[in-house]
Parts: sequence; C-alpha cells; structure tokens
Amino acid sequence: MTAPSSTEERGALQTFNTPEKVRHSIPNMQAQAKPHYTVEWGGRVTDGAMIFHFFPPLQPNGKIGKWPNTSRMDKRLEKAMPEVFDVQRLTAGFEESWDSFFVIAGGYASSLDPRLLAQKFFDAIDAA
Repeated sequence: MTAPSSTEERGALQTFNTPEKVRHSIPNMQAQAKPHYTVEWGGRVTDGAMIFHFFPPLQPNGKIGKWPNTSRMDKRLEKAMPEVFDVQRLTAGFEESWDSFFVIAGGYASSLDPRLLAQKFFDAIDAA
C-alpha cells in the first residue's frame, strides 16, 4: 500500500516533504525493532526535544520493509500521543521521502527518565 498523500487521508497527522524538519543533532540515538514498527529515538541537543522516527517493521532478512497499512500506525500514534505527552508540545507527521512517521515531543528529553518515558510511549502505541 502506498502512503496517503493528503492530510485528509492521513487523519490528524500531517504529511511533510522536508527531511530538514526532523534532521537535527541527536547523539546516542536508540533503536528498537517492535512487531508493528521499527523506531529510532533520542534527545535533540539543540532544544531538549525527544525525537521519534517510526519506520516499517523489520523483515525476516533484517531489512526494513514497507508499511502494510499506514493508516493503522497513524491511528496508533494518534491514540498513544495524548496518553503520554502534552499534545500542545508535539509536532507529528509522516515523512514521505523516508517512509517514516515522526513525533517531536518538545522539552521531554530533559525529563528525569527519558528512557522510561519512551518505553511508556511504545507501550501505549503497542496497546492501541
């Protein structure tokens, strides 16, 4: 399935075509392979935001595949984001050129335990 091209097709998440919107200095990027997605995340040093990139799940050969249904991941993120973060501090969308969803959570990298917060977010996505 190809990714929907309009905001209406994607739901509340927006579609962005500019990789610069999510390309920033993120030292110590973490990565995890989950059943429904592959995620890389970390704290951005320029502003303390937590940055999450969600890619399609890994294939048996260890390579990232294609989204089987992008609207399903879109709905999971829409449900999970307000359970974990203040939505007024979020920027989220779909980066077509990377075939990835992104979530930028402003100021959360300086929380007491960003790893625990990230895991809580992943748990909420998995439960959605």
